[in-house]
Amino acid sequence: MDKPLRLGDPVGHVGLHLVRVVPARDPDHPYAPWRYVLRAEGPQGTFEASAGFWTPDSPGRFLGSLALDFRGWPGERTWRSPDTALHVTATHDGLGHVHLRWTVTDGRLDPGWELTVTTIVDAGEDMRRLAADVRAVERAD
Repeated sequence: MDKPLRLGDPVGHVGLHLVRVVPARDPDHPYAPWRYVLRAEGPQGTFEASAGFWTPDSPGRFLGSLALDFRGWPGERTWRSPDTALHVTATHDGLGHVHLRWTVTDGRLDPGWELTVTTIVDAGEDMRRLAADVRAVERAD
């Protein structure tokens, strides 16, 4: 990955980027392990957090499902890593925009510690492009 992937437009003053996805290679495990490294950047500085998980599903697939429902849906849709270290909650405003709330938790730092950043993506083509970009990063060696 040459440069960080912007995960939508910032809501407020803090932007969020996918810095890298690190796949671990374990031929004996049925699912690919991932470590997502996210960077939040705002007026108070920059912070990087990571979440690792084993799952056949991924944030890229979740974003792809949102792109298919570009006309909207009621309530929230959520994707969580099995260890709940990373979760993404999506809401559609009915006006063509999807709000994505990205939350990383790390109990190793503090049991109550979490980083939450909200971004916004236009439904339809922009969401499809973001999903494709995230899936491409997930597939990269």
